[in-house]
Amino acid sequence: MFNNDIFFSFIFSCCIYYNPSKVNKKQIKQLFYTFPFFLSNIKDQNIFFETIVKYPITSYYDSSKNMIHYSYIIYRDYHKKIKKNYLNEIEYISYYNKLIYENKDYNYKTKINNFLFLLVIIICFYFIYAY
Repeated sequence: MFNNDIFFSFIFSCCIYYNPSKVNKKQIKQLFYTFPFFLSNIKDQNIFFETIVKYPITSYYDSSKNMIHYSYIIYRDYHKKIKKNYLNEIEYISYYNKLIYENKDYNYKTKINNFLFLLVIIICFYFIYAY
């Protein structure tokens, strides 16, 4: 088995940032058909490919919202086939949003804290040398 979180977070991020256009529709379709090749074993590849064939992307690639729903359908169907528990759609979106954006918020807050700390140090040096 492979690490579901990494793989499905990548799929989720592809769908969340998807912007429908003629070129993007073609590219996202090609991308989804290549996803099975990123999986480590033949069993997972076959399960994933069967899911993509069962639910064609062309029915969902008209909007980002539909693509997010499509990513959930793939996630749910894959987990059903391997007989693992899975999240409902709202939990899925919340979980992968948190997984993707959690580190960004942390890095942003850290950068602000570092900037404020340096600003205080510079102000302190200014007053020490000015007086």
